[in-house]
Amino acid sequence: MAHLKNSPFFSKRAIIFYFAVALILTLEGVFDIFEVAMGKYLLLTNPLRPRIGRLWVEESKDQEGLKEMSAVQTEQPRDSLYSGPLNSIEDLRAVLSMKNSISLSKDRFLQFYMLNEKQAKALIDPLVLYDLERGHQWTRVRMTLDENQIGIFFLNGYGQPITESFLSLSSAKPSEHLAASKLEQDPDFKGRIVPADIFFTAFDQLSGIHRLQIINDPYKLILWMDSLRRVGISAHSSEGSVELAFEVQMGETLTIHRLTASEIAAGYLITAINRSGYSPKLALPIPREVSNE
Repeated sequence: MAHLKNSPFFSKRAIIFYFAVALILTLEGVFDIFEVAMGKYLLLTNPLRPRIGRLWVEESKDQEGLKEMSAVQTEQPRDSLYSGPLNSIEDLRAVLSMKNSISLSKDRFLQFYMLNEKQAKALIDPLVLYDLERGHQWTRVRMTLDENQIGIFFLNGYGQPITESFLSLSSAKPSEHLAASKLEQDPDFKGRIVPADIFFTAFDQLSGIHRLQIINDPYKLILWMDSLRRVGISAHSSEGSVELAFEVQMGETLTIHRLTASEIAAGYLITAINRSGYSPKLALPIPREVSNE
């Protein structure tokens, strides 16, 4: 026993060495230390090693393929928008006869819609288009040609249809121009001129019938959508009607368009304006005969 205790295999250093080896082997079996360390080393030295051999060639091909796919996806949108000339229904028909289907952005469709009043009204009811614009869901239009009929489909941001309209290729006449004057020159509108956003907010709350009784030609709303600055409501009524004045900015010029609304519809409009918190509150129009007494 004394001989074994004095053996180098049982010295303190030997015991520590054997213990360390056993510990390393145990850790290696559990955590794969050497494999992880070698992987880290290869990862760090990867840029320094020459890129030769079949695996490098295949990886290079894969990377080039991914770049080409990414470029194609960038250059070709999911649903390309038509960008060619489009100035009339005749232009639209000619384009659709070649392409069968085209898509327009909302802004591009509105530009096309404003080119010709009669043709535009045939494309879609202006009041329906007004509601689409105010709904903030419509983003684009897809148009198709089926024999002698154009289909117009209004889509949201997900490409889903919101509403649709159909145009029979037969009618259209030139648009009309309205006369103009200055709003401030008429005392009937003094203190009764509201900003466009207040008007639109109140107008949106009315029924379709009352909206038509205020603007019997909703196509004008489409024309004025971004150009309308203020709306004046006359303080007087005459034979059941009330005059409204729409101040529209055309370039640097303010143009006034006067329309006649029904007294009842004008009353609902004023109530909605007052309910919005607008100040000063507007009184309901009074008959002109009474005001002259």
